[in-house]
Amino acid sequence: MPDTANARRLLTQAAFAADGVARLPLARAIVWARLRHQMGVLHRIGRRDSGADTEASCNTIRGLSEDAAHGTGTDEHLGLEGAASIAYFEALSRLVPENVSFQGRSRRPPKDLVNAAFSDAYAILLSECTDALIAAGLEPSLGVPHASTDKRPSLSLHLMEEFRPLPVDGYEATMQWHLKGALPGYEWSGAAWR
Repeated sequence: MPDTANARRLLTQAAFAADGVARLPLARAIVWARLRHQMGVLHRIGRRDSGADTEASCNTIRGLSEDAAHGTGTDEHLGLEGAASIAYFEALSRLVPENVSFQGRSRRPPKDLVNAAFSDAYAILLSECTDALIAAGLEPSLGVPHASTDKRPSLSLHLMEEFRPLPVDGYEATMQWHLKGALPGYEWSGAAWR
């Protein structure tokens, strides 16, 4: 008799992804965890520089995480997550050495070497999350708060949100702090870092 566990798992996942009420607690937990990790990274990096003011940004993110704990819809959680990201990356931009060009998050294309490093590391993390979901028998395109689409792995994208601050952002900021932005041989060509 053929094993139908994978088909049942995918049908259950599809029903869960389509049910806004059922997926809300998971969306809430993922957003809350990401915001808490962002505060942890800011506190850890801010301790290195006694003149760094991370408290205002952490208070903003803390307030948004409290709002996320009581959010009533996935769109609200995505908005809170976006507002927290703005505060977070603005704070990170103040924590890197002065000679490092980083004015906040930019993508497609990254406007500086720090953003290029973030994008590269995020792509690796996305690949790892997608591989883990496939290995678990789940469909990466069936998202929780992000809309499910054939064009992107929505579940993978949201799964990696919780992990981005710790292994990627913290590492990248630490690397910039230690290297003082000096990565010989890389320069902006107008379209990409080479």
